[in-house]
Amino acid sequence: MSTNYFHQILRGYNPTPSPGAEALVGWKSTADGNAILAYIGGGATIPVQVVTPDLTLIRSDKDVNFTGSLSQGASATANLTGLPANSGRIESVSILSDQNLAWEIALFTKDTFTNADLDLDTYLASVRFAEGDGLQMDAVGAWRYDAHGLWLPYRDQDATSELHVALVNRSSTAKSAGSSGEIVVVFGFRADD
Repeated sequence: MSTNYFHQILRGYNPTPSPGAEALVGWKSTADGNAILAYIGGGATIPVQVVTPDLTLIRSDKDVNFTGSLSQGASATANLTGLPANSGRIESVSILSDQNLAWEIALFTKDTFTNADLDLDTYLASVRFAEGDGLQMDAVGAWRYDAHGLWLPYRDQDATSELHVALVNRSSTAKSAGSSGEIVVVFGFRADD
């Protein structure tokens, strides 16, 4: 657990206690990192358990997922394995791409994805990136896109511990197939407690 995480927890703390309560004057993490010791007025400490489920990174595979060409508006789907639980939230989406294109990452709750019957369509949410969002390091290599600070509730209704996603090309330029059109999508997923 990071120091920054505890600052976020305590940032909203009102240092003026209610009548009869002690003021929080400091804190430190325990050696195992699973709790904090809150220092209150008069030098006393109280242990405070902080439950912080780990953020799991779920990655697509450039050699398996999204390998074909995609014209404008076309999509490719994938069922990405590795969710630690069937419910939680998506906190970040990042893309590494050979091509600088406008992308949409659509999330679904089942591996049936879209359906003409809107009552059966399992679309949940999308994260969109414009071509201008893509950045390269040192002006070479993969184009990098990222969205952090998301709070997208997710439940795998198939109960298969999979993230059901679609990659949509929103550019007028087609996504290339094979090694010249490789793409990896990375999701930051936090399981429900």
